[in-house]
Amino acid sequence: MGKPFVQFNQNDRLSWESPLDFLVDLFRWLMILGVTLVILALLLRTLSERPGHEALELSKGWVIASEAAQPPPTDMQGWQPVSLPDDWQQKERKELEHAWYRFVLIIPNMDKQLWAVYLPSLTMNAELYINGELAGSGGTFGHRTTRNWNRPLYFNLPNSLIHEGQNEFMVRLASQPPGTGLIAPVYVGPDKSLRPFYQSLYTLKITVPIVTSIAAGLLAIATLLIYISQPVEPVYRWYGLGTLIWSVHNLYLFVANPPVPAVAWDLFWHVSLGWFIVMIPPYVHGLLGYERSKLERGLFTYALIGTLILCGLAAYDHGLMHFVGIRIWTVSWLAIGLYPTFMMIHAVWRSRDVEVQWLLTAALLIFVLGIHDCLVSNGLLSRVDGKLMQYSIPVVIAVFGWLLLSRFVRSLKEAETLNRELNQRVKERTAELEKSFTRMGKLERERAIQEERERILRDMHDGVGGNLVAAVAMAESDSVASTDLAESLRGTLDELRLTIDSLELEQGDLSSAMGTLRARLQPAFMGEGPSLNWSMDALPETPELTPTALTHIVRIVREAVSNALRHSQAEDIWVRIRPESSGNGRGRVRIEVEDNGCGIQSKETTGHGLSNMRYRAEQLAASLEILSSATGTRIVLLIRN
Repeated sequence: MGKPFVQFNQNDRLSWESPLDFLVDLFRWLMILGVTLVILALLLRTLSERPGHEALELSKGWVIASEAAQPPPTDMQGWQPVSLPDDWQQKERKELEHAWYRFVLIIPNMDKQLWAVYLPSLTMNAELYINGELAGSGGTFGHRTTRNWNRPLYFNLPNSLIHEGQNEFMVRLASQPPGTGLIAPVYVGPDKSLRPFYQSLYTLKITVPIVTSIAAGLLAIATLLIYISQPVEPVYRWYGLGTLIWSVHNLYLFVANPPVPAVAWDLFWHVSLGWFIVMIPPYVHGLLGYERSKLERGLFTYALIGTLILCGLAAYDHGLMHFVGIRIWTVSWLAIGLYPTFMMIHAVWRSRDVEVQWLLTAALLIFVLGIHDCLVSNGLLSRVDGKLMQYSIPVVIAVFGWLLLSRFVRSLKEAETLNRELNQRVKERTAELEKSFTRMGKLERERAIQEERERILRDMHDGVGGNLVAAVAMAESDSVASTDLAESLRGTLDELRLTIDSLELEQGDLSSAMGTLRARLQPAFMGEGPSLNWSMDALPETPELTPTALTHIVRIVREAVSNALRHSQAEDIWVRIRPESSGNGRGRVRIEVEDNGCGIQSKETTGHGLSNMRYRAEQLAASLEILSSATGTRIVLLIRN
């Protein structure tokens, strides 16, 4: 069993802990049955209401089968006595399509007020002649006879057509298909007395179906839109499709001149009725949480096969299709309708929920009115008052529509509540993340400061500290020359300046770092030694180069220039800095330090200078190439972006 759409107890059956519980349940069942029977009684009473004593009733007369378009002569052979109502189906007039009814009415006293004729029930169309003159017509006759089977007719009478004394009334009646004709007693009287009865019946038979069909169609469209937005609930689909089919099916009640032949219109009525009922079981399954897909597929298969059979019969013979539709198709669907009705009864038996009780009331009303219509169609009840199933639609719309829409509203409220809770959780989580980011940022800053402190201390220790130790050793030695001591102190001062410069390096600003380095190196080339040739092209943005990385680059270039200045005996030293593209499409910066001296001697390769340069290049993930020969040395540093 799946998840039910409605919420109800799923116990095997109700239990009564006290006599009061039993009385409450008994009252529930009596109320459900009572509402159904009261609606049925009110409908039958309203539909059967006839004009009072002020109206004259035409119920005794004569009838003759005739296709004549004009009233047959009264002395013509074939006139037979008849009493209204006259139902051709009950009298086995299977082949009869047209007939004339003749009545004689004696009006003893007639004032000058407006008179009228009221035909409350007939099938399919009628014309009225009074004293040989046409007094009114319900529409066309022939191949597409106007369909007034559910529509009362009303004709006002000019004073010139009717008079005191004896008057002859003739009614032309046409049925379609043959043998389905019907005419109820005809009423003649003052317009002010007859019109209220006509308007009341017209409202009930025509206006109410029109309004409810429009309402059902709009509700069906709204429900299907809900299903499209929330396809996980198949209940909306079945209710929307079923209600839409029913709203279209009701066109049969009030469309007097359909745009298709009569046989196609009757076929439409039978087929739409079957497909409406086939939507009910899956809808009830969804309401109660049943999963019976095989049964649903079987019902759809039966509906499809039956539709094809009816289409074939319609193409063969209108009367046969109508007979099979009434006697087999409609009866079979009435039997199928027992299934969802009993499911609802079982649900009410298991639960005291109000929603389920109202659902059973609506389902029971559809079923009871469907039984009435089936009995009427098969001639077991009088056809005079017409069919009733269409009057269950207002209750169905009210109950099912309220249930679906209330459920949708509850879902929206639940979604809004979940959204509010989710927003609150997001806010709380965002606040926690902000605090976490703040702590992480603080830790990152502290780590960066610590790393910078360690770098400065390391540079001070390795550079300035080492030079100072060497200078102290020179000063304590009696054999050292003052020039050597001065040179050592100048080196120490340069190291201190480089360390101070590294504090001002900004991330990614390689051009400024190189420019500052050139300014620091330039004084060493002011004497008679080698000349410094410095060239630097415009460099791209290198945001990935941190101050630490820039310090490594500066020290590599400085070490290369210093080595060339001290050991190469060169006349010229070149420093070239330019951007270039690598093979993979990414950019890089190329730094070359070249001299035309004697090259690197073997004793110099074991020193700390070159190893420090390689170490710093590794820290940069850069490529360092040292090329030395008797004609000079070239050091190439490739820095990838």
